[in-house]
Amino acid sequence: MCGRYRNGSDAETIEAAAGTTQWRDRENFRAGYNASPTTNNPVVTKDAASGAKTIHVMRWGLIPSWAKDPKTLPTIMFNARGETIVDRPAFRGPVKAGKRCVVITDGFYEWYRGKDSKYTSPTGETSQPYHVSLPDGGLMKMAGLYDVWKNTEGNEVFTYTIITIASRGTKLSWLHDRMPVILNDESQEQWLDVEAYKGKTAVDEFVKPYMTELEFIKMTSNLHGPLPESASRGQDILSAFLRTSPSKKTKREHVESPQKDKQNEAETTPSVMDSSKDVDVENSKDVSKAQIRKTTETDREAKVEMRSTPETASKDWKTTSLPVKRRLSAADTQPKRQMRMDQFFGKRTN
Repeated sequence: MCGRYRNGSDAETIEAAAGTTQWRDRENFRAGYNASPTTNNPVVTKDAASGAKTIHVMRWGLIPSWAKDPKTLPTIMFNARGETIVDRPAFRGPVKAGKRCVVITDGFYEWYRGKDSKYTSPTGETSQPYHVSLPDGGLMKMAGLYDVWKNTEGNEVFTYTIITIASRGTKLSWLHDRMPVILNDESQEQWLDVEAYKGKTAVDEFVKPYMTELEFIKMTSNLHGPLPESASRGQDILSAFLRTSPSKKTKREHVESPQKDKQNEAETTPSVMDSSKDVDVENSKDVSKAQIRKTTETDREAKVEMRSTPETASKDWKTTSLPVKRRLSAADTQPKRQMRMDQFFGKRTN
């Protein structure tokens, strides 16, 4: 599986790796360190007639051309299993039509889940994120498919998916059982040559696991949260992820910084206690909490009493809530029911 990858290179670096300076929808591209499904990213395509290559910015997550509404699709198809792309309806069309592309990345992220993992994922599993890249620092090229879907206005929406394969026997097998199909410079050109390699032939020839060395860099738990989107390519990856947004505090930062939390509480206490000058300063925190709790409970009881009294509810029966109506109806009919029961049992005893 490949659900997150790094895409922090500038346009010139991407052009050098793609072998072309021709762009399409370049204004939609934004370099970043946390490319995820539904984001716009550059992929390389090749025109079968002219042989010209283009860096096309597409939406990650393939939408089949025959789909009526993307919202009805069971999932976001950001990956395609290489073993079944020839048979699955969503990918069979692009394979047959030669809609193949190359996804240009700096590397991708994968999570190791095991007993010795240091971090906990949002789903509660222990996990350690790693950044996987090429040892020489070059850009990584992944095999992909793309398709064109038209919305209700008739506008074309270009989307793509990354092909994955089993990682058995590779350098990545200890980390995950799936990996993206990584291409070298030669296989990149061959994968884009839809005339020389057609349909299933191209799949059998190039959809294979990457057996060469890979570089693994341990990341921080902040990879689950907001990540910095602006940083130079030469900057250290790990230090980039150590910086978090000041406006959003991650869960791990809250756990590791109890002193900051106490300081924040101390700063907010005086604003609550301004109206009470005779309170002991040492116990101001406890008193303020007690006052806030007492005020909150009093307000809550008053609101409940106002909603539940017959005098208040009878003023405007239409705006009275259904539970209150039921209580009022039950209270109104209770005396009548008791009177009828007394009359009935009274006659019976006589």
